[in-house]
Amino acid sequence: VIDEKLHKSAEQQMKLGSILLLTDKFETSPKFGSLAYHYRENFVFGESRAKTLTMAQHFGVKKYPTLIAFIPRKGSKKQFDMVRLEDAKGKDIGKWIESVL
Repeated sequence: VIDEKLHKSAEQQMKLGSILLLTDKFETSPKFGSLAYHYRENFVFGESRAKTLTMAQHFGVKKYPTLIAFIPRKGSKKQFDMVRLEDAKGKDIGKWIESVL
């Protein structure tokens, strides 16, 4: 159900895919907000806090922050590949987003 909502939102907004940040912070980091704005033409962005344990369990998240991109599989609009960046703290998230484009 979670995956379907993310895919449907990206499809309705005619985006390439969606990127989900799973974090233990209480506020959205300026870095993530800036990247979400910069790549808004390509992706739908979402965020889930650590207190929403169901989401972390669903995706098997063990370390925060974790970014998960959902990109349509080549040749299919209904099947998605999941690309993860775990323990994203201090890593170049912009380069990672570029790599999944």
